[in-house]
Amino acid sequence: MIAVLALAAVAAVVVVAVQASDDGDPTSSAGRATTAPPATTTIPRVTQVELLDQYCNAPGLKWPEVPPHVPGEPDRTQVRVLDLGLDNASDDDEYIPTRSPLILGGSTVISPTTDNAFTDDASVLARTRTVTCVTLAGTERVGQTCPYTDRLNPMSSVSTELAQNRFAITVYELHSGGILHKGEILTRSSACPEWAVTSEGGGMVAYGITDQDVLAWLDSHFVDGKPA
Repeated sequence: MIAVLALAAVAAVVVVAVQASDDGDPTSSAGRATTAPPATTTIPRVTQVELLDQYCNAPGLKWPEVPPHVPGEPDRTQVRVLDLGLDNASDDDEYIPTRSPLILGGSTVISPTTDNAFTDDASVLARTRTVTCVTLAGTERVGQTCPYTDRLNPMSSVSTELAQNRFAITVYELHSGGILHKGEILTRSSACPEWAVTSEGGGMVAYGITDQDVLAWLDSHFVDGKPA
């Protein structure tokens, strides 16, 4: 049925349709025309990166349409680092850029093994079952002095204190909104960094959190069905 005219009134709707006959001559008929409803596309929330990233702003919400996390079955977690902490140390003689807290993270395999990488590829996001939120808990001195020479004035030296960022990490199950695991991540602080931006940090020098810091924690705490 091909609708060619539709008139809407307060009490009734009249539709005139034309149907082609087998020999090509159209014949008219009047009556009710049935048309399919417009196609709708529902994009799953777990495939929308912006929604996954927003979860950590109000964690604990239930997404009942998402299947539960089953330990040992392949799935993924979306990681969001909300604050990088003090990040003015470097192993290389390079400029240390100011990084946005939003650049770390993405979806990574958590079960049964980690893949040591993040991705927001839509083809794998559908397997996301949890969101991992990482928040800065504090930056603390560790009791070690680190002297540096001003690269612009080699005769001038700057004394700083080695510090360590401490982060709270929590894994939320999307299906229930419940906490599956939580703990802490400490940035490395075993030795003074080779290079530092001493104009930042208020007299402290510290490494910022990295993707590998988060992946290492997930690998040791939340893989192979290890309980919370």
